[in-house]
Amino acid sequence: MKKNNVCYECAFWEELIAYPPEYMEVINQQCLRLHPVANKKDKTLILGGKGKMRYFMRTDGSLIQSNDIWTIGTIPERFISQLPTTAVEITLKAYRQLKKSSKKCYARGCMDRYDCFRYDRALENDEKGSFNAIPPKWNVGDEHCGFFINIQDIKSDESSVISKPNSNEAEN
Repeated sequence: MKKNNVCYECAFWEELIAYPPEYMEVINQQCLRLHPVANKKDKTLILGGKGKMRYFMRTDGSLIQSNDIWTIGTIPERFISQLPTTAVEITLKAYRQLKKSSKKCYARGCMDRYDCFRYDRALENDEKGSFNAIPPKWNVGDEHCGFFINIQDIKSDESSVISKPNSNEAEN
């Protein structure tokens, strides 16, 4: 560190970028290790995240579930470009639906299309456009489509990863 004139924190993140640990995922500027599902009956195990099962979807569409989640740290602003988001947290309902089928939706006439994760909005970029207009008082989910996944079940906001500021950061 002294030879390269790098502080401890920068050295930590540079090392992490150069040699990422197994099971590492980046979610909302948090660096996490999402280990495979562990057997909660084994009382000798110490599980990260109190053993609570959580569900994630990688940017390539693959799914992850884990009940052994360890926080590596909050990524500093200067390293965010080198550690892009690799996954988002999703609900159990969305996980089950995506596990069952990962097909995309092409129903231009579906009233729930703009609230559906599966709908391909690029369809409406051609000369045909949308098939219909959504009524202003439409209740999301009233179409009762078996493949509907509400975008709200795919969390990509700050609430998806429990982030507690470090005691040092809270004091500054």
